[in-house]
Amino acid sequence: MTIQAKQLTLNHQLRQFGVLVKLAMIRTSPQQIEVWTTSGNRLRFNPTQQIEAQFVAC
Repeated sequence: MTIQAKQLTLNHQLRQFGVLVKLAMIRTSPQQIEVWTTSGNRLRFNPTQQIEAQFVAC
């Protein structure tokens, strides 16, 4: 599913290189969304940028 970066929650997993990646932390500001994955990678997005993510119920 494609969503805007500003809609991300910790209940989402990002799709990177065809693999779902769990999120550890999200920091938001009006200019950017910073996301840390459980593997330690940090990603930055524009709040309106379209990203591939899947909602995972806990």
